Amino acid sequence: MTEKLVILDFSGTLCLAAPRFAAPSALREELEKSGLTALGVTPDVFWSELVNPTWTAGSTTRTGYRRVLTDRLADLTPQASRDDVARSISRFSDAYFQANSVDPLWSPFLETCIRQAGLAAVIASDHYAEATEAIVGSLAGIGIPARSLAEAPSSSPDEAVLVATSADLGAHKSSCEFWDSIRRSLNCRELRRVLLVDDFGINEPEGDAYGASEKVLQRKAETTARLEEVFRAPVSCFFFSLRPAAGASSADFRENRVITRIAEAEEALKQFLAA
Repeated sequence: MTEKLVILDFSGTLCLAAPRFAAPSALREELEKSGLTALGVTPDVFWSELVNPTWTAGSTTRTGYRRVLTDRLADLTPQASRDDVARSISRFSDAYFQANSVDPLWSPFLETCIRQAGLAAVIASDHYAEATEAIVGSLAGIGIPARSLAEAPSSSPDEAVLVATSADLGAHKSSCEFWDSIRRSLNCRELRRVLLVDDFGINEPEGDAYGASEKVLQRKAETTARLEEVFRAPVSCFFFSLRPAAGASSADFRENRVITRIAEAEEALKQFLAA
């Protein structure tokens, strides 16, 4: 029986490569390599004309990233053949989902979770349909057994890390419906405690409105309250912020910060398990 639950955010927490992929200079390079620049897609166009208008449909259905972006760009560029559009989107998508990988530094944390009887670990993410396979495959690559939440009833939830995405569940993490689906799948009627590990958007690329401090704090408070409401158990929150202190913004600092914060998350997990 599941007594404790660990919920881990994906992008910006377990996955540090995806936010870097979306940073302006890196994104511009990927658009160029995929052929999307030749079709008129700049970083600004990518966000305002491709991603933002298709986000809800792409992230709450099984349609998929490739399909929604291909359909949208084909509508915006009637002068280009759909085959050319589809090939460019496919090349870009391949690179994007390759970046959707769990950082190996999280291996000890995840290994502790799957060894612990009575504990379920769930990676919860607002994401596209292709993400589940990418995340499960990434975990397999670092030796962590994982499966989609949809397969959870097939065996005990403490035998593998479970992956729950908005595309699979049909709702975003901001809704109670998303968390209710997880609760029903785990059948955790007498849950004692929940540990949430999340960056709440603060580790997104600089300039991304999603990572604005006031929105991050609001998201943190709302998510914690929602989890307590749905799971009817006390929620401990480990805020996985990589923001540097004033005057310390180098890449070396960030890498050291990642190592330090993951070690601190492991300590938070130990305390959570001991409670």
